Amino acid sequence: MDILNRAARIEILRRRATAHLREFVPALFVQMFGDNNEIGCRFPCVPLREMAEIASGATKGRRIAAADSVEVPYLRVANVQDGSLTLDEIKTIKIRRGEEQKYALTPGDLVMTEGGDLDKLGRAAVWNGELAYCAHQNHVFRVRPSADVVLTDYLRDVAGSTYGKAYFLSVAKRTTGIASINKAQLGGFPVPVPPLGLQRCYVETVKSVRAIAQVCESSTRIATALMASLVSELFRTSSSGHGAHFA
Repeated sequence: MDILNRAARIEILRRRATAHLREFVPALFVQMFGDNNEIGCRFPCVPLREMAEIASGATKGRRIAAADSVEVPYLRVANVQDGSLTLDEIKTIKIRRGEEQKYALTPGDLVMTEGGDLDKLGRAAVWNGELAYCAHQNHVFRVRPSADVVLTDYLRDVAGSTYGKAYFLSVAKRTTGIASINKAQLGGFPVPVPPLGLQRCYVETVKSVRAIAQVCESSTRIATALMASLVSELFRTSSSGHGAHFA
């Protein structure tokens, strides 16, 4: 039982470490750039449309003749989480031949959700070329920023900050429990633009922290699997011993 107790303690400590690392990034953002009330005053703000190309995606269910269509993988709202992508299930969509480039995602693009449930409003994640080709649906905006003005990873986090969320909520069309933004409202997002050197410092620190977090999460999964295996083995051994005792 001692080894089980130690394994359980290790698992708890790893989970705590992972939680602390997740909390570190928002705290670092506030420390370097300011909170919701400060960031817009500390740095010049530029509408997103003036620093990035914003594009809507392919509409599902369009009537396209079979001879004129091609079926491609695409990114939908469910794939875009707050700050990351979930690619366990990638569906396909039919688009017209020749539209592949129009809807294609390229490494370094920011993908942002139009809305739906309140928690889906303006969610942003970076596309790093996880698939050789991937399109995006019309409820997911593709934002391609000018690298000499703003870094995609910084833009992702400013969109996901309290400052960004407050803006999207303020301009969104809202009904009961549902909110959405259109391309014009997204283009009007006033992005605070710190010096590129400060953005790079932030991005590099975040990447290092997230790499450590991934190692912690992987170690936690291994520790959890090991503990389950130990418990199973102990019960199996105990049951075998119990049976032998009464034989």
